[in-house]
Order: sequence, then structure tokens, then C-alpha cells
Amino acid sequence: MLRAHKLGKDDFTSIGTLKPKDHGKALCRGQFDAVFAVVGYPSGAIRATAKKCAVNLVNLQSRQIDRLIAKSPEFSRTTIPRGTYPGVDTDTETFGYKSTLLTHANVPDQVVYELVRATFENLEEMRGEHPAWHDLQPSKMIRDSLVAQLHSGAAKYYRERGG
Repeated sequence: MLRAHKLGKDDFTSIGTLKPKDHGKALCRGQFDAVFAVVGYPSGAIRATAKKCAVNLVNLQSRQIDRLIAKSPEFSRTTIPRGTYPGVDTDTETFGYKSTLLTHANVPDQVVYELVRATFENLEEMRGEHPAWHDLQPSKMIRDSLVAQLHSGAAKYYRERGG
């Protein structure tokens, strides 16, 4: 991301490195002005930090981010909904990795078929169980995020579904 914005170490007054588990403490103590975290949301570490001190999430909207996503199909734009973290009362535009469920090619077709079927048929219930599921759309799940050959059991379910 820094390269996408043509930034390097010389563009910062100082750069510190800490173990990820220490980022929140350093931010709350004022030792860091910002922390760059590549994590899925909701992140327990960010939630814990937001409970200890006020935090702001930074919207990432720029042509550079659009170019990064265009060059790297594993990334997509996403929105972290307001209220995901204590004190964060606005949606945050960002990007992240697309999630993909992988299985070994030797897993029987019927097992994969049933897993995919159960996921799609229970998606609404799953959305209520964890915020990471909130914006999954079946049509996008079928056509996007493929980083490996589609398992024949999944393909069978998608064909039957009309995807």
C-alpha cells in the first residue's frame, strides 16, 4: 500500500516496529500516531484497543487503492460497518483479502456439495452469528474470489442454483 501511494521510510518522521500484540498499547500511550493492521474484521485486537482509548479508522479511498485492487484480484473493496468497534460511529471504506474456502481436490464431491449447500441455505442465520458474514452476497460468492480451480462438488451446486 505504501508503494501504491509512492511513500517510503523517508516520508515519515519516525517509524517504529513492535510485535502486533503491542500495537494497541503503544497507540493508547501515544507512542505511535498510527498503526497499519492487515486483519480481518472484527479484530479482537482493534476492539480491545478501542475499549482502552479513542481510535479512528482511516477511510482508504483513492485511485492508488483502485489500481492496487485492479492488479491484485485477491483484494476487494469492503466497508467496516459503524459500531464494529467501540466509539467508531461511521462506516469505514477499506480493502482487504477476499476469503476463499479451500479443500483438497480428493475430498468427495458430495461432501463439498453438502458444505456449499449448507453455507448458502444458512447464510442469513450465519450473518447473525458473526459480522464478517454480513455483506456476503451469493452471486458474488459464486463468481468472485476464485484463487484455485473450482471443486466439482461446488460446481455442481452452483450449476443447480443457476450460478
